[in-house]
Amino acid sequence: MMLRALRTLLRDPHGSWLWILGPALLASLPHFARYPAWIGLTCIGLWTLWLSTLRHPKLKPPRMIRFALTLGCVGGVFLSFGYLLGPEPGTALLLLLLALKPLEAKGRRDQIQILFMTYLLVLLQFLHSQSLLVAGYMILVVLIATAALVGVSHPASQTNPRFRLRQAGILLLQALPVMLILFVLFPRLPGSLWGLFQTPRTGLTGLSDTMNPGDISELLQSSEVVFRVAFVDQPPTVSRMYWRALVLWETDGRAWRVGEPDRASDHKYERDFDSWRVRALGEPVEYVLTMEAHDQRWLPVLEMPLTKGWGGQLSSSAEASSEMIHETLPDTETETPGVTAEELEPAPDFRIEIREELRRRARFQLQAALEFETNAPTRLERRRALALPPSGNERARELARKWVETSTEERAVVDQALFFFRDEAFGYTLRPPLLGKEAVDDFLFRTRSGYCEHYASAFTFLMRAAGIPARVVVGYQGGDRNPLGDYFVIRQYNAHAWSEVWLEETGWTRVDPTTVLAPERIDVGAGALVPNIDMPRMLSSREVGWVINAWRGLTQGWDAANTLWNQWVLDFDFERQRRFLERFGLAGTTRLERFGHLALALSLSFVAAALIYGVILLRSRPPEDALDKIYSRFCRRLAKIGIPRLPQEGPRDFALRATGVRPDLAEPITAISEGYIQLRYGESPSSGRDAGSLKAQQDELIRMVRAFRPKRA
Repeated sequence: MMLRALRTLLRDPHGSWLWILGPALLASLPHFARYPAWIGLTCIGLWTLWLSTLRHPKLKPPRMIRFALTLGCVGGVFLSFGYLLGPEPGTALLLLLLALKPLEAKGRRDQIQILFMTYLLVLLQFLHSQSLLVAGYMILVVLIATAALVGVSHPASQTNPRFRLRQAGILLLQALPVMLILFVLFPRLPGSLWGLFQTPRTGLTGLSDTMNPGDISELLQSSEVVFRVAFVDQPPTVSRMYWRALVLWETDGRAWRVGEPDRASDHKYERDFDSWRVRALGEPVEYVLTMEAHDQRWLPVLEMPLTKGWGGQLSSSAEASSEMIHETLPDTETETPGVTAEELEPAPDFRIEIREELRRRARFQLQAALEFETNAPTRLERRRALALPPSGNERARELARKWVETSTEERAVVDQALFFFRDEAFGYTLRPPLLGKEAVDDFLFRTRSGYCEHYASAFTFLMRAAGIPARVVVGYQGGDRNPLGDYFVIRQYNAHAWSEVWLEETGWTRVDPTTVLAPERIDVGAGALVPNIDMPRMLSSREVGWVINAWRGLTQGWDAANTLWNQWVLDFDFERQRRFLERFGLAGTTRLERFGHLALALSLSFVAAALIYGVILLRSRPPEDALDKIYSRFCRRLAKIGIPRLPQEGPRDFALRATGVRPDLAEPITAISEGYIQLRYGESPSSGRDAGSLKAQQDELIRMVRAFRPKRA
């Protein structure tokens, strides 16, 4: 039944409804995955019902049934969202109304309404994503919808898809200059316009403020981009790229949490904060970090970050002096006030936080010290770095006490723990076994197999049991270099956990047990363990190395294209527009100056539109062929002697009038006119005339016109 309806649709001599509903369906598809399943199923069901009415018009529901269906859709949206006035329920309702509309549509007016609803769906898609892929897909939808609009406006072209697509492409190209002018000059709101209508995202994956055994190893299955980094000078080796995000202080013997300092000691905590410093022992590393929206406050930074409160600075940009350079890219999610240097909070445990959740892509210019010294922790910090549950994991505690008894200094205890992991047949696996309630003992003395979080957790527990201040740090390690853009991409599978211990001679010192068990994980990066994680399963065989390399090249090229898209399109926000206009002396801060920019943008747009329209008019004039050019030259020469050709005159009537005015020119005028009439209106070569003789006659006409040079009487 469905196939019969489709055949009926395709046999339509105009095919108009296929063009109308095609872009409507294409614009609806991306929205279906975002809303409850019943919305997509209902739309498909309504379109199926409409296709059935093409073959069986009696199936078309009457007005009361259509009204009931509309009320049902409105009620369903209200039950699903709890309200109707908002971007999410509004978009869902538009999808359903777009599916209902064909059931009542009859003529050209209804077709135009459906196309305008399609354009609105395209606009609403950008509230959720402005990625390069989405933009390309939506341009295709707009092209097809515009072609359908051309077909509605020119019914004679309904059966010519090539004509409609060509006209649609021409219209979009004609609008391009106006769009570019408005894009550059139209006044922008600070921040993201899209974000004004956004709701917080859900279902995000990534690091959290709690780490359980197996949490980080689960992220190996995700190739989602977390952030990108471009270094100002020579980048450090991958093995030195530790991106610090969260510091976990509290443990129950199994899970680790960020925790909170003792609120009773807040005054001490605040007073001691000023004594925290990081002193760089070498040249600082400067880099630009572009962070994807993650709805969290933490910011992954290269160890150790330098800030103005720690003997360094948040930015080394000459333009910004010692201020943090932060530019927001309006491609996300929920709008928050512009983040400035004052809203970035350095924490005493060498983290950088943002005062509000990051709900849009942001760019930061930062400094880090790869070689550094830190000062001693406060009493509160030391107490937190030694805290353990009152009981549990007794075998691990006993092992730590033995190391203390046989060691003369704290560094020796650290080395014994690393030797223990190396010499006791511990394994580094991407699929660690489950652990029991006594997780540390279970790992150290039974399974002896795990991923980075297992080793960081056990090592930190052992250090605290030995009386050495220690804490777990989670973040990311390494990164995948993209040679096309000369930057590094850090993905979820780069997530990593390591330990920090306080040693008298070196201060807070990073200790990563992974360097002992799986050095390739640190030296090369997580890609060494999961090299084909972003490849389709059918292509991930080691036997097709050239396919793997080709696939990797494609993904790098695509990521580089997305980076350029983010940098030059989505990054063109209020602040960047202001800096761009400053180069031409057009930047303004007052409302009056901004209205001036708006007037300039509109004026230039009108000028561009007028130029485009003029070019179209010039190009729309039908070109003269060779024969018409010859005859036009003949007419111009007669006009010079006072015998212009009248608009309503044909060649023969004009010749009769001209010979009446100038009888002395009757012979050449008659010969030229008759020759032109014979060539223009005579028989074509396909009807019997020889092509060679036709060419000879045309050459003879050219010769006579060249020789015809009349003078005034």
